Amino acid sequence: RKRGREKRWKKKKRLLYSYRQKLDEEARKAAEEERQREEEDEERRKEYARYNEERVGYRRRQYEQKEEEKKELMRMREEEEEERQQRLEALRAQVKNRPFFAGCRGWG
Repeated sequence: RKRGREKRWKKKKRLLYSYRQKLDEEARKAAEEERQREEEDEERRKEYARYNEERVGYRRRQYEQKEEEKKELMRMREEEEEERQQRLEALRAQVKNRPFFAGCRGWG
């Protein structure tokens, strides 16, 4: 009587042990897969961030270049305006220093 009970108990213990081992193995595999998935996600995130930064940097450089061109254009316009003003001033001074009849024939 006792012998059969012991056998059954041993069998049960062995089954439980193998079942527990199997569960542990599955849990270990799942944890490993999860870790690998997280690593891949992190890598993908880093890659996307790098790509995004590259794109943003390119856009920023384009924007800065446009701004520089605008500034250059404004400076050139201001210089041209200054030159025009100086020419006008010179002409006014010439006209001012001439006698009033200089516009008449013979004085041109």
